[in-house]
Amino acid sequence: IATPMVLNVVDDVKKSAAETEARMVVKSVNLYCESANFKATQDATYTNPCADKEISEADLKLMVDNGNFTSATVTYDGAKVTGATIVSNGHTVTYANGSYTSTKGTTTTEPTTSEN
Repeated sequence: IATPMVLNVVDDVKKSAAETEARMVVKSVNLYCESANFKATQDATYTNPCADKEISEADLKLMVDNGNFTSATVTYDGAKVTGATIVSNGHTVTYANGSYTSTKGTTTTEPTTSEN
């Protein structure tokens, strides 16, 4: 009886860590791109990784220092992140419409708190 309870606690911790990682990725990309967009207006020779609105995984590794995600896809509209899918700690966290939803395997959990 105790083993399932312990496993549930461990899974809850992993889910929480994945959601925290997703929030960190979204906020980091928004801050990085805001700064890069400004820098591009001041320096014509600067290559802005956010200008084409396609954020590659290589770009993400530069934008998110010490991120532990195993994979991430980010949609950026030129002003902010509009969507993201981040895989971390055995969970997939999706960001859309200001909310985060965590998925493990094929079971989707309830949406977590919004970006606000």
